[in-house]
Amino acid sequence: MVTIRREARLEAPTEQVWEIASPPSGWADWLSLHASWPKAPPTEVAVGTTFIEKVVLLNIPMPMTWRITEFAAPSAFAMSGQSVMGVGLDIRFELTPAEGATDVVVTAGLSGALVMGGLKNVVHQYADTHLELSLAKLTSLLS
Repeated sequence: MVTIRREARLEAPTEQVWEIASPPSGWADWLSLHASWPKAPPTEVAVGTTFIEKVVLLNIPMPMTWRITEFAAPSAFAMSGQSVMGVGLDIRFELTPAEGATDVVVTAGLSGALVMGGLKNVVHQYADTHLELSLAKLTSLLS
C-alpha cells in the first residue's frame, strides 16, 4: 500500500472548512482527483453511504465506487473506494480547531496491482502532489 499524509493550517473556522470540504457536490471545486459524477452525487452523507465518482489516477480516468466509513461533523470524514481496475483508495480528512483556524490532516492509502511494484514511487509522488493541490484549492475557496 502507498500511504500519503498531508497537513495544513487553514485560516478559517472548522465549521466553515467542513461546509466546503464534506459535501460531495463541492468536490469538483477543490478535490483534484475528482473528474466527474456519472450520476448525481449524494445530497446526504452518512456512514455506509455509497456512490460512484469518476477520479483520475496517474492521468487515467476511472470510476471509483466509494463507501463512507466515517462521518463525524465537523471533525472527520473518511471513505474507502474500489475501482474496476482493481485500485483501492482510502481517504481520511481530519479537521481540528486551532485558535480561529483549522488544522487539516489528509491521509490517503492506495492499493492494488496498478499502484504497486515499479510504479509505487510514481504513484506516491502523483498522490502527494494531488493532495497538496487539493489543500491549496480548498484554501483558496476559504479566502
